[in-house]
Amino acid sequence: MSQMRDLGMMVYGSPGDTKLLDAMMERLNRRVDDAELVSNLAEGRVGVKYVITRTDTSDPEVIRLCTLGFVIGALVSVVSRTGDSIEIDMMGSKCAIRNEQAKRISVMRYPDAPKR
Repeated sequence: MSQMRDLGMMVYGSPGDTKLLDAMMERLNRRVDDAELVSNLAEGRVGVKYVITRTDTSDPEVIRLCTLGFVIGALVSVVSRTGDSIEIDMMGSKCAIRNEQAKRISVMRYPDAPKR
């Protein structure tokens, strides 16, 4: 299990059809012990790693983010906040998204992130 600590998983699916992805995340969530639950990415703290657990695909802008890699299982961290936007680091690439979009991306704290 310790070998899988830094494993990042990206799973692609059809927008709106998340039954299989939800079932996979249910099983993965059972294996995460010390994860701090955060309801959405907009509430995330700067410098903390999170794993995406759900995306609201009813918003076309969020669907666009999914095509850029904001999918269930992706590791992200909040780099900074400026006004109505949040700078996100995902796999070494930085991207700024609006708070409204970040509220539609559910996350949970990645277990190896430093506790504050």
